[in-house]
Amino acid sequence: LTPFCSLLFSPDGKNGALPNLDLINTIDRTVRFVEHKSVVLYTPETPFVQWLFSNFNDYISMSYEALGMFVFAAQQAIGLPTDDHGLFLEYNIESITLGVTSRNLDDGSVISLGRVAEMGVHSLSNLSENLHQSFYFYLLPVSHVYVSIGQYMIPLVLIVLGCFLSKAHTAVNADGHHFLEALMRLCVVSTQGVVLYVLCDRPLMELALLYVGSIVLIAPLLKIQQLF
Repeated sequence: LTPFCSLLFSPDGKNGALPNLDLINTIDRTVRFVEHKSVVLYTPETPFVQWLFSNFNDYISMSYEALGMFVFAAQQAIGLPTDDHGLFLEYNIESITLGVTSRNLDDGSVISLGRVAEMGVHSLSNLSENLHQSFYFYLLPVSHVYVSIGQYMIPLVLIVLGCFLSKAHTAVNADGHHFLEALMRLCVVSTQGVVLYVLCDRPLMELALLYVGSIVLIAPLLKIQQLF
């Protein structure tokens, strides 16, 4: 029998849904400052991490924070829940799955883990209102540090804006035929976006495959249109 050294968080839900950040902060503070244990978001044995890093040397060559940010963002992009709590998030029930990084726990570790769950429930039971003031869109490089949507959306908007300005400059300097061709492609992509938005209740992996498949089907039509 061995004591558990770290608590394992699994916050990701279906289609990138996340629990309220206050729930994660409550459990994290309880574990680190009351039970004096560490909190991790993944381990080298996590199946998703093993799938991303088949070469263990690539895994250990990155810093823990950078690796955590990359793994968390990739898990969000795939859109699959990391555990059973993802089903509750669909119904606006704040939930998270807790685990341990050790097996064959001794009695003291089981009691310590039970205290974490008990104090988490007591903390939430003492609230005078539902969790709604914190973040629902964030990235977690580590359990106690978050990157809010206001921080990571700025570089994303700048990247998209650069692409838009480049295409706008090309369209302005193009002749009428090429301008209409670019406008038709923009309409096709916009239509694809509307279709994906209507089907947004489906898993993101299926939507990605649908999007790629539609591009494969439409690309030959665009090539044929260019011949005329």
